[in-house]
Amino acid sequence: MVLPPSPKSSPEDFAKARQEKMREMEDSSKRFSKHLFAVTTPIGIITIIVGSLIGVQAVGTGLMFGGIFTLLDGYFYYWSELENWMRFSSLLIAVVVLIIVGYRKMSS
Repeated sequence: MVLPPSPKSSPEDFAKARQEKMREMEDSSKRFSKHLFAVTTPIGIITIIVGSLIGVQAVGTGLMFGGIFTLLDGYFYYWSELENWMRFSSLLIAVVVLIIVGYRKMSS
């Protein structure tokens, strides 16, 4: 934790403290985004799959939309930090799951 400079500090000390505080906030934001992504991705995919298996149309559809929005939330905050191969593979998995779910819904 960065302590604020004393009132007798020079302007350089204030600028340095402000830069350290901004760096600390960026690091915290990146950690939060990483944890959010790690939690929302599996929960979103599981929710989509469970929603496709439930026979009550309103509940199943609601769960599938909830899963999609959960995935979008996790990806929105962590997209810039993902490596290209991770972006491609995770989106490929999501598209495959959605195609399978759509095919099952159309055939039943």
